[in-house]
Amino acid sequence: MIVLTRSGERMIERAFPAWERALEEARAAFGEKRIREVHAQLGRIVATVDGFVGTGVTTGQVGPPFHAVWKSSPEDLDKHL
Repeated sequence: MIVLTRSGERMIERAFPAWERALEEARAAFGEKRIREVHAQLGRIVATVDGFVGTGVTTGQVGPPFHAVWKSSPEDLDKHL
């Protein structure tokens, strides 16, 4: 579990506009489809690695880091890659 202080919450709130600008620049440079493909690949890689250490991982749609927890196991390696 991660708990943020109010100061940490404010820091994330201040950073969010920069995150949105960076994402828009990436979409303009690479296109929405390619961004989603890369994000999906990265999610599968992180999930696979997480399955080896067993800690849970965050995955989700392209966007700010607000994602659902997803567990993986070493036996799922082929399904994720």
